[in-house]
Amino acid sequence: MRMFALNGDVFDDLGKVADDAHTQARVSARLDRRYSAWRMRQRLPDPKAMHQRLLALAEPVIEAAGFARQPASGWSADSVETVYLRSGAWGRQRVELYAAAREDMYCGLGLRLQVWLEPLYTQTVAEMRIEDPRFNPSGLCTASIPLDAFAKGWAGPVLPEGYCPVIWIFHEEDIEPLTQFIAAGLRDTALPLLRSIESAEAMCAAFDVQSLSDSLLFRGCFDYAIPLAFERTRHPQLAAVLDVFEAGCRSRVDSVERVQARDLMALIGRIRSRRQL
Repeated sequence: MRMFALNGDVFDDLGKVADDAHTQARVSARLDRRYSAWRMRQRLPDPKAMHQRLLALAEPVIEAAGFARQPASGWSADSVETVYLRSGAWGRQRVELYAAAREDMYCGLGLRLQVWLEPLYTQTVAEMRIEDPRFNPSGLCTASIPLDAFAKGWAGPVLPEGYCPVIWIFHEEDIEPLTQFIAAGLRDTALPLLRSIESAEAMCAAFDVQSLSDSLLFRGCFDYAIPLAFERTRHPQLAAVLDVFEAGCRSRVDSVERVQARDLMALIGRIRSRRQL
């Protein structure tokens, strides 16, 4: 009842709650968090112990790919993280491995896989500030592999949203298989893709799949960097890419997403004007 801001004494009010996908998602997320809290009473290792087990398998793979370990930052009391960088005149690539736990919410392992390309990054920020002059680019990157895309094939649940997304762990015996899954995914797929992106041309090539959304780099319809990369390279599929993004924007119904869609539609209009499409 509290979840829907209803009077806890009037159960008939539950009938006023819409039976739609949004409500079902809220209920599902709450149940997942409650179940996670219950499972965590099984005394899983703390984040530091889980992190060390992940590093034992993943760090050799990352360093062999040319990424250098960075000094610890300690950005969160709820997590333990290690960052690796690979850089050049083209920009930089970043891998972050972390373990996170919050007593009443989640416990798990996660990673961030990001790329910053110049001058594409600078152009992306400039274009976003046309719609929002106060836009803060903190956390913005040119390309990344979302956690839920990386985790495809893993049988357990993923919490893909928020500042600290994780692949949930419910059992002690899940930790070793998950660290093996992450190390193998880095070695076989994620790091080769990340290393290949040293230019806007290479970024466009990563989307040379059956559809844009099939690429590991696809982050949704509000990603300014993708259409800008296709524009910078004068890619022959630029018009088709703009059509895909426009269709995605027109399908948005959520009020926040409608604002984002409006801004991206403005970018699409500018690109079409510049390229006379």
